Amino acid sequence: MQPFDALRKAIAEASGKTFHISAWMNVNLVWGFERRRPLSAVHIVNRHPEWITVDENGTSM
Repeated sequence: MQPFDALRKAIAEASGKTFHISAWMNVNLVWGFERRRPLSAVHIVNRHPEWITVDENGTSM
């Protein structure tokens, strides 16, 4: 059995329809969220908290 390819499925379903599909890939891990946030005020996680991916409950992923 082949692994499920969600992007391929979405592209096939979108064919001929009027919407756009974008693939989102997080390429740079800046912090391991199993730990508390870094103490340094200049750490990228603290300088730009809006860059951090969270789930619908606001929990860091």
